[in-house]
This record gives sequence, structure tokens and C-alpha cells, in this order.
Amino acid sequence: MFPKDWLTTMDAWHREMERLLDDYSKRKPPSGQFSPLYWEPSIDVYESDDSFTILVELCGVHKDDIELTVEGDNLLIKGLRRRQTQIEGAHCQRLEIYWGDFERLVPLSCPVDPDSARATAEDGILEIVLDKANREAKKQVRVLRRRQKRPSAV
Repeated sequence: MFPKDWLTTMDAWHREMERLLDDYSKRKPPSGQFSPLYWEPSIDVYESDDSFTILVELCGVHKDDIELTVEGDNLLIKGLRRRQTQIEGAHCQRLEIYWGDFERLVPLSCPVDPDSARATAEDGILEIVLDKANREAKKQVRVLRRRQKRPSAV
């Protein structure tokens, strides 16, 4: 049959396999010229009673390479992170910094006022503040006259 410690050995293999898969899932694929994948910056979204604040991690992205578009209840963040350094005569051992075009669509829970958009960048973090659209600006429907009850046929 099987040795007594068979279950212990299988349990150890199982734990090691989970650790390896967990470690593998945390790694980034190679990027830049070696990968056709584009990247998405990390974001945090905060909502208050009257506005949204979106923090975008954009280290190494120049403000002129960022485009923000607000439409209804969506914010589209597009841009480009340009390759900063090329090391002449050196062989690459690891590529973890994403370069190139990026795009991130941020759905919000309600429409926002595009004219209220404010953005500031400091220490690699872009902060975008969007005021919620005026709820009172919704179209009002007025009742012109009351509907007359029809006489019932007896």
C-alpha cells in the first residue's frame, strides 16, 4: 500500500505549490519593447457627499503626456510614460517598469460636472477632484391638467 507519511508528503507538496503559484501571480510580465501589453496605472477612488477624488499612481509620467476626459459618470485617463534611461553596453536582467501608452477608465457612481475638474500632480501621484453634477438640474416634468375621470357606463 502507501507509506504512513504519504498524506503528510502530499500536504507539504500542496502547500509548496500554493506558495509558488501565489509568488508567480504577484510578478509583473516583461513590458516595454518586449511585450505588446499596455499597462494601467493603479488608482484609489474616494467619494464624498458632493465630489469624487481620484488618486492615480503615475511616477515618471510628465503632465503634458496625460489626457483626462470626463463624460457623464466616467473618467478616462490616457497617457504615455516615456522610457527614461537606456544603459549602453549592459545586459538586462529584469524588466518591471512599464513604459508606453496607458489608458484607464474609471466608472463613477453618478454623473459629474466636467467643468469642475481639478487636477494636481505631486511626487508621482495625480490627484483629480470632480464635483458631482447638480441633482437639481434634472429635467422637471410639470403636470398641465388633471385627467378627468370618465363616467362609468351603467
